[in-house]
Amino acid sequence: MMLSSPKAELSPWPLKGNVTFYEAAKIEREISQAVQRGVVCFDWQAVEKVDSAAVALALQLQRIAAANHVELSHLHLPQAFLDLADLYGVSDLVTSVQ
Repeated sequence: MMLSSPKAELSPWPLKGNVTFYEAAKIEREISQAVQRGVVCFDWQAVEKVDSAAVALALQLQRIAAANHVELSHLHLPQAFLDLADLYGVSDLVTSVQ
């Protein structure tokens, strides 16, 4: 996930609830379509629980964004997400804008 754009700072897409294995497929369809429509920033502040599926989802979003030639960023990534991304060695692929 790359740097935030001014558009992203004005209107980040809010994620809510849990981003875990059980919700990942539904969430992936919804926010993948959002990236294809030009959403370039996701706000994780209202996310209550994450697991490794959240990291996989963020990486999938990066692939979709790259295919659409847009830069992607995230606001308020939960510490559990950051810990998992670090554990898997992919933290440099996810840009968190605080």
